[in-house]
Amino acid sequence: MKYLASILVVVRNNKDVIVRCLQSIFHQSYGNIEVVIVDSSDDDSPLVIKRCIEKCNTRGFKVKYVHTKARGVGAARNTALKSSSGKYIFFVDADCYVPRDYVEHAMEIFFQDEKILSINVRNAYFPSEKGIFAKTIHLHERSRRAPLSSEHFEHWICRRKVFDLVGLFDDSAEAWDDVEWRLRSEKLFQDLKQQGYKAVMAPDLVMNEEKQGWTVRKYWKKSMWYGGKYANLDYLRADLLTNSVELLLIASQVTYPASLLFHFLSFRLSYLFVLHTLVFIAPTLFTAYRAAKRKIVSRVLLVTPFLIFYKSIFLLPGALCKAFKDAI
Repeated sequence: MKYLASILVVVRNNKDVIVRCLQSIFHQSYGNIEVVIVDSSDDDSPLVIKRCIEKCNTRGFKVKYVHTKARGVGAARNTALKSSSGKYIFFVDADCYVPRDYVEHAMEIFFQDEKILSINVRNAYFPSEKGIFAKTIHLHERSRRAPLSSEHFEHWICRRKVFDLVGLFDDSAEAWDDVEWRLRSEKLFQDLKQQGYKAVMAPDLVMNEEKQGWTVRKYWKKSMWYGGKYANLDYLRADLLTNSVELLLIASQVTYPASLLFHFLSFRLSYLFVLHTLVFIAPTLFTAYRAAKRKIVSRVLLVTPFLIFYKSIFLLPGALCKAFKDAI
């Protein structure tokens, strides 16, 4: 008997990539699959999705389409979970696509040991845009990504039991809901590990992700959106030290031009300016260090300071806008 696997897809204005995502799901070799699509789009995505479902060979898979108001990624993921019925959960974002044996291979791993709660997979992503700015973001993101680990649970492929133990996603999170959830899971991981539960790595299982909006004209919107995570108190408390350091570094980026101007006008407090400069270049040095450690060598590293400065300019306003929005 093949147990039911639930593939959950959260969509928000992804009409350009959602067809490829759904086609990769409908082509899965595993036979007993339920597909739950939660769509909060305000563009033509609903029409594109419905046409895809009608035209594609769904191979008898149960397909459930839910259209909902835009309340953030966390709320959409929770809606998908509540609308699904399988004991095995597979999250596939709308801008992702997976190989044909993705579900079947994962289910084989689950059947090896009932104590396996989570399968941590490799994420391979690439920019849809060309140009040095997109290449710089790609390099920056690659160098920042944590290596694949079995020392925490991931939500991408897991048993439903994980959500019974860790809880659902933060409904108020418009971004980084998965990071906040993982930080919560890490706090429980050691206790659950002593009970025999575990996460396993499957580096041969790959989720492909196409990153969009990696241009100078578009990336500011993503940066504003990402900045909203710092207005989420639960997210901040989950890893207070790391988030405090990140906010300090962001503030140093935003205020550096004023510091530079003040220094050249007054020629005073040079030691403070030097300190500010060191803090300013710290993210670039860290990116270079991580890139070298992973043997990533590229000339686009030279553009990294501009990228980090550009991103920081919009991260802080994004946090303030989200905090103001939540307050009213």
